[in-house]
Amino acid sequence: MRWFLGIIVVGFVLALLGGLRGPAAALAADGWSSYGQLSPEQQRQLQEIYSDYAGRLYTLKAEIAAKRADLEARLAAPSVESEAIDRLVEELNALKGELFAERVDMIVEMRRKGLPYFGMRPGP
Repeated sequence: MRWFLGIIVVGFVLALLGGLRGPAAALAADGWSSYGQLSPEQQRQLQEIYSDYAGRLYTLKAEIAAKRADLEARLAAPSVESEAIDRLVEELNALKGELFAERVDMIVEMRRKGLPYFGMRPGP
């Protein structure tokens, strides 16, 4: 169990550090390859929106990673606890739904400000 907590802590720290790269670097690294084609004003708007959502998106991704690690550990355990596994699957599905909804909300806000739609990116 101690190693599991260590994995969670490391994952959380990495997620936080990823958010500290700065909005421009984070946007480029997260698949926003068209970022450089935007005007400086559009880049500023996109950075603001991204910064508003990044913390919540990274938190959800860290929670999903932690739940997934827990699920993997329970599936690999000598005795399978069906109820605990079912509960984790439900929690994972709920978190993934929250993540998707948050990403869509971010894109809707971008579109309302007249920013181009780049498609659903794999980023946070």
